[in-house]
Amino acid sequence: MTTRALQIRNDDPDNLRTELLEGLRVFNEAVAGPYRDEPLALSIRDDDGVLIGGLTGLFYWNMLQVHLLWVAEEHRHSRCGTALLSRAEEIAMHRGCEVIYLDTYTFQAPGFYRKQGYTALGSMPDAPKGFETTWFTKRLNRDSNPAD
Repeated sequence: MTTRALQIRNDDPDNLRTELLEGLRVFNEAVAGPYRDEPLALSIRDDDGVLIGGLTGLFYWNMLQVHLLWVAEEHRHSRCGTALLSRAEEIAMHRGCEVIYLDTYTFQAPGFYRKQGYTALGSMPDAPKGFETTWFTKRLNRDSNPAD
């Protein structure tokens, strides 16, 4: 067996990310089964097509990971965020998901997620400095889904 020198180098972030994701996918699917991954993109727009709010995420296995949820400041407290999150939950249940998870900062919307029935899993202080990152989850109950 030939020993090769290892090199740590700066790499192209996009290419490296693709390679890493593929390596993880192969390993993860061998252990937990096929991802069945599919992106989610929901938006609320006005009559002129201007973005009022949106939500993006990724379905995989029995989960939905919410990546982004944003509502324009002038439309906050108008139930747009609730509508987006509720629609994501409906789609997740229809796809057979059992859990949703996400993270938020203390200066964003932890109270909003608690009101929507999400439970804090943990938090990290001073991330970013002077604030906290909190991870939330919600178990979906298929029995309460009116669309089924």
